[in-house]
Amino acid sequence: MSVRFRVWVEVGGVHLIGPGGYDILKAIDETGSISGAARRLGMSYRFVWNYIDKM
Repeated sequence: MSVRFRVWVEVGGVHLIGPGGYDILKAIDETGSISGAARRLGMSYRFVWNYIDKM
């Protein structure tokens, strides 16, 4: 048996951050930059920038 769960943040019913967003924020914290986080996660800089901009 295994227990699984997903966590996300909503404000006023609007989804702000989920597991992918957490991964992005963690990678930015660890690498110190958006470009470093994007490289680490295999995402484009533009995708990560837009994700952060929507928060």
